[in-house]
Amino acid sequence: LGVDALDPEDGDLSAAVVVCPEASCIETGCRGHEYNTKTVTGCPLNTRAPVGTVFEVEYLVYDNAFPPERAGTKRYITIVDPCPTGEVYCEQIESCSEVACEVLAELLPPIIPPPVISFFNNQSDVVIVYGEESGVKLGPCG
Repeated sequence: LGVDALDPEDGDLSAAVVVCPEASCIETGCRGHEYNTKTVTGCPLNTRAPVGTVFEVEYLVYDNAFPPERAGTKRYITIVDPCPTGEVYCEQIESCSEVACEVLAELLPPIIPPPVISFFNNQSDVVIVYGEESGVKLGPCG
């Protein structure tokens, strides 16, 4: 899914192609949105969107003229069903199954939440003056 950009005067501008630029920078060049570092992972794509959802990904490139001229194109990414015909995607196992997800959920062991850790009095920051006795115990029992 790469992208190339060529300019008759400036040559290969592929490294300068930007992807999913913010509207506020389109006129100025959108530094920091270069495809070769950002790729489409920095674009607002939701891979858990409903099957059939289409996302538009915009690519722009600017030449070295002053003011810079730009060219752009768009790619469309469609979310497709991850499962073969006759199977359904089950979130519980993050996989496809021939068994209905509701039935599968009854067959799986229960999901046990992980433990929770917290600081006493919500005190996550402690300031201790260098060289002075603090009186603060940093052990797990307070």
